[in-house]
Amino acid sequence: MSDTDETPTVYVLDIANAFFTDLNDGWEHFRLHVSEEIADEWRESLMRAVWQIVENPLGYSLVSEYTYFKRPVRRLLHQRTKSSAAYRVLFYLKEPVTQEDGPQATPVFVFAARHGSAKPLSVRKARE
Repeated sequence: MSDTDETPTVYVLDIANAFFTDLNDGWEHFRLHVSEEIADEWRESLMRAVWQIVENPLGYSLVSEYTYFKRPVRRLLHQRTKSSAAYRVLFYLKEPVTQEDGPQATPVFVFAARHGSAKPLSVRKARE
């Protein structure tokens, strides 16, 4: 290894309780308006997509309201099928932390799952 080689960045997932509230709200919507089976499939596919964010979090687009936030916020767009509603999973990178058992890791903080047709976050909501 040469002096110019860098250790690859390790990303770890950190999920806010608010994300799980959004996830449960979305599941309930699908359960009431489509079916429980579809609701379960949607939740499972969304969680698989969220777990994949850590592979390349910088590869996702900044949200349109990114200037409202104190840090760059990115989004994962998720659709269970091409004909289903899209959801925006919002996340940002926290400061790297040293792990007890290894190298530094950069937490990917997932804090919201919003329906694609929902209005962008307000400045006040983004600052919370």
